[in-house]
Amino acid sequence: MADQSLRYMGGPHDYNIAVPLSGNRSRSSGDPLKAVLVQLLGGLGNQMFQYAAARAVSVRCNAPLVLDVSWLSSETQRHFALSPFRIKAEIVEPAPFRSQLNLILWRFAQRINRRFGTHKLGAPIYREKSFRYDCGVRSLHAPVYMYGYFQSEKYFADCTNIIFDDFQISDPPRAEAQTILDRIKASDAICMHVRRGDYITDPTASAFHGLCSMDYYHRGLQDIANNLTRPECFVFSDDPVWVRDNLKLKVPTTIVDIHGPDEAHEDLRLMAACHSYVIANSSMSWWGAWLGRRAGKRVVAPRQWFQARSRDASDLIPDDWVRL
Repeated sequence: MADQSLRYMGGPHDYNIAVPLSGNRSRSSGDPLKAVLVQLLGGLGNQMFQYAAARAVSVRCNAPLVLDVSWLSSETQRHFALSPFRIKAEIVEPAPFRSQLNLILWRFAQRINRRFGTHKLGAPIYREKSFRYDCGVRSLHAPVYMYGYFQSEKYFADCTNIIFDDFQISDPPRAEAQTILDRIKASDAICMHVRRGDYITDPTASAFHGLCSMDYYHRGLQDIANNLTRPECFVFSDDPVWVRDNLKLKVPTTIVDIHGPDEAHEDLRLMAACHSYVIANSSMSWWGAWLGRRAGKRVVAPRQWFQARSRDASDLIPDDWVRL
């Protein structure tokens, strides 16, 4: 688990370099960061992709990994979500904003730098060129600052065991979750993820992402259940009330609704323990399925990941997953 007791030292560009207290490393505030840096943004699934891609680069070039959480620090609806995992990284975050005006000016400067800047925190910037996998990432070396989403297993295909270990949760589940976990492990559990949330409430997100149809979920479940002896479906959703009212399945079903909005990692732990998966067009879904390690795993994913066809997601889904 990432150490939350952090020692702060002055860093460039009015940032603080956060180093776990258990470490003996130190860095002068004037020294450049000879490391692989990556900006974290979005929810848990997005942050996991960004971490995984940058972690793989840091392993290849034998350099420390630094996570820039400044974007998350300036948001009210998102937060740094990787602390429950066994990640191996330092953290950079901005100094406290003195006023709302300072925050507004800082955000404006960040948008300019994200689009036009050449360096950040003393490192040359690498920008993701498109949503497709960019093999040029494999040749990156420290220092480098990575901007992007990096949503493809190909970015860390040579480090899958490291990424798998980093994304294990340090603390044990609480009793209620452990009961469900035991049931999942004892059955031919099918994880079904129904993503709604901002895909419904935010018109921009709705137009960009779209929703998986009820027909997709039924066909995906049938594809998997036909090959299992005792199929049981465990449904995870950010809208469990809607799921209870509308999703009627032909196998025993449990709607997992025991964790709060800041406990997505706990849902992920349960998802990863399942046998097979019917995932939504969601990075959270993707990671739940990817972390699953049971023999005979089968993953069904939506053929059209984005409603907006301008985004090519052909490198997002691993070759051994089924697209419906």
